[in-house]
Amino acid sequence: MNNIRNRVLERDNYTCQYCRYNGDYKVLVIDHIVPKSAGGSSESDNLVTACMNCSSMKASKELKDYLAYTVYTNTEYYNTFQESMNNINTLIQTQVESSSARNTFYQLLFSNVIASMETYLSDAFIITVLSKKEYIRKLIETDPEFKKRKLDLADIFKSIDDIQDTASSYLLDIIYHNIWKVKNMYYSVLDIEFPDDLSEISKAIMVRHDIVHRNGKQKDGKRIEIDKDKVLKCVVDVSTLIRHIDDKLKVSTTGNKYLGDFIKKKLDELESKTYEE
Repeated sequence: MNNIRNRVLERDNYTCQYCRYNGDYKVLVIDHIVPKSAGGSSESDNLVTACMNCSSMKASKELKDYLAYTVYTNTEYYNTFQESMNNINTLIQTQVESSSARNTFYQLLFSNVIASMETYLSDAFIITVLSKKEYIRKLIETDPEFKKRKLDLADIFKSIDDIQDTASSYLLDIIYHNIWKVKNMYYSVLDIEFPDDLSEISKAIMVRHDIVHRNGKQKDGKRIEIDKDKVLKCVVDVSTLIRHIDDKLKVSTTGNKYLGDFIKKKLDELESKTYEE
C-alpha cells in the first residue's frame, strides 16, 4: 500500500486534488474517488491525493456527489472569490529565501488565482441556471451537446421530469478552464457578455495548465518563471473579469439571491447520502 501511496502522491504532485493545497506532506492522505463500500477499488486510478480537511469533508460521498455539494452550497460565490484574492494578496508578502522555492511558491499562488476564477465561473453559472426554468430551457436549446441528443417519443415525458437533473449533471461535468466555451455559455444562456479582450486571461490559463500538469515546465521543457509582479498582474486581470461578470449577473438575474427548490432538494439528498469507507 505504501508503494501505491507514494505513486499517487508523486502523480498528483503532492497536491490535494480537491482544494489544490500543496503544503505540509504530513497532512496529505490518499482518498478513494468511489468509496470501497460503493464498489470502488484500491487501484491507483480510483485514488487521489487529498488534504485531511477535504478528505474529512468528503467523508465517503462519491466524488461527483461531493463536488455537486460544494457547488450547491457556494451561493456566495463572489464573496468566496474575493476572499481567495485577499488571501493571495496577504500570502504574496511572505518572504521566501530560496530562489527555487520562491518560484514554486509564486507558481502556486498564480495557479490559485486561476482556480478561484474557474470556481466562480462554474458556481455562479450552475447556481443561476438551475434556479430558473427559463435558463435551463435556454441551456438545452442553445448548447451543442444537447442538440446532438435524440429522444424516442416514449421517453419525452420522463425526460421533461428529469430535465433539471440532466442539466445539473451536464453542468457539473463541464471543464470550466475553457474560457471560450464558458464565454459562449454565459452569453447564450444568461445574455451576459464577457469583455472583448481575453488574451491575457487565456495566456494565464495556459501557464497554469503547464504549472499543474507539466510540473512548472513549458511544452519544450523550459522552466516557467513566476515572480511577484506576475502573480499581482494575474490577480488584477482576473479580478477585473470577475467584477465585470458579477455586476452583469446582478443586473440581469436574481440567481445570486434566489436558491431554487431543485437545488434545495439536491442538497437534502446529498447531505443524507453517505457511505462508509
